[in-house]
Amino acid sequence: MKKVLATLVTLVFVLGMAVASAAGYPAHQGRMVNDYVEMLDPATKERIEKKLREFDKRTSSQFAVAIVADMGGEDVEGYAVHLFEKWRIGQQGKDNGVLLLVAKAERKVRIEVGYGLEGELTDLIAGRIIDQIITPAFKKGDFAGGIEKGLDAMMEIVAPAPPKVLTAEERMRRAQEAKREHEALLEKQRLEKEKADRLKSTLLTAAGALLLIGFISGIGYLVTRKVKSILDERRRIRELKDALTASLESGSESLGKLLKRKQEADLEVSDFPVWMKPKVGQRLYEADLYLRMLESLLDQARQALADKSLLVKFEALVSEIGKYSGKAEELFEEVENFPAKIAELKKLVEDTVAVFGQKVSETEQLRDQMLGLGYKISVGEDLAEAKVAVENLLIDYYAKDSDPSLAIRAIIKEMDNVAGIGDFLKRLRAAKFQADTKKLSREEKLELLKS
Repeated sequence: MKKVLATLVTLVFVLGMAVASAAGYPAHQGRMVNDYVEMLDPATKERIEKKLREFDKRTSSQFAVAIVADMGGEDVEGYAVHLFEKWRIGQQGKDNGVLLLVAKAERKVRIEVGYGLEGELTDLIAGRIIDQIITPAFKKGDFAGGIEKGLDAMMEIVAPAPPKVLTAEERMRRAQEAKREHEALLEKQRLEKEKADRLKSTLLTAAGALLLIGFISGIGYLVTRKVKSILDERRRIRELKDALTASLESGSESLGKLLKRKQEADLEVSDFPVWMKPKVGQRLYEADLYLRMLESLLDQARQALADKSLLVKFEALVSEIGKYSGKAEELFEEVENFPAKIAELKKLVEDTVAVFGQKVSETEQLRDQMLGLGYKISVGEDLAEAKVAVENLLIDYYAKDSDPSLAIRAIIKEMDNVAGIGDFLKRLRAAKFQADTKKLSREEKLELLKS
């Protein structure tokens, strides 16, 4: 019984070692540059080796190059993750390593970045280095140049030179370029995901068949599950980072435009009438508060991208950046529309004055008719007072460029007074007509109604 148990333990150990070595990951050569296919000439290899070691000594960030013949049927992302973990690139506790993988047979290139450097060297930037620097050089047959220039670009990002002060036009242009590149990357990731999903479906089908062989398949399944969990988590984090990166770029672009609109609005405040300046000032004050909130959110987004412990803030920050940018834009649109509203109010003053004049004319005509019929009435002074009040009001309004809404309310008040005089005259005429008709005979009343 003891012999059988010992045999089983030995078998499990041997099978585990077989699974671990099946992928064919090469052993580390003790160098920064590990060229297993002699793609680089000795001079280039030594130059890059010296450059990477000096960078490691200066920054403590470790870069490694792996040039392999093939990946044994594994996809480039999974192979890079396994090789990165096997070689243990980067300092323990900092996870500040970077692996540049080149697979000759599959013609694939992958940059695998440790968590400690993902804030500086994001997937978006790594993909851009591969697409714009390494791949074009490889297509020309310049493998050494592509690898060296790609490493130079990554080291410049991890330990950059003092930043260049950009103009507003350059910042806007770069933001637009980054947005277009981000959209292209999202489309590329979508296509790669579809391809990966098809491959995963095929692998799952094959795994179902392999389960029939027993214990070895069980070990393989557990290993695959663990790797998939790691890849899914990293993919989720990358997607969140990409979303926040896009929001940060669009929010920064919006902030630049809104600040420019604020400067223009501040210069135009003096052109507004005195009665309108408090309202304009209030709107600009509220817009300035939203701009400060937007600047604070953009700073938080940059911190979140640099520190993975702040990942929980990603989704909330994306929503808040769009919210405050929209509120500030609404306030600036309201201020920019104030001149048109002022013009509408001034036009309404003119229209109200015209209606007042028409109402006065109708009342005066009614008064003159009743005087001609022998009515003893005296409303001329009231009408004159209303006309004088409106004339004085308009003189003051145009001289001081006052609030049109106040002038409109005052004119309407005087118009109501004139309308009251007219109603009084109509009631007086109706009462006298009723009294006069009582003195008529039935035939005279009928004749009067006919006329």
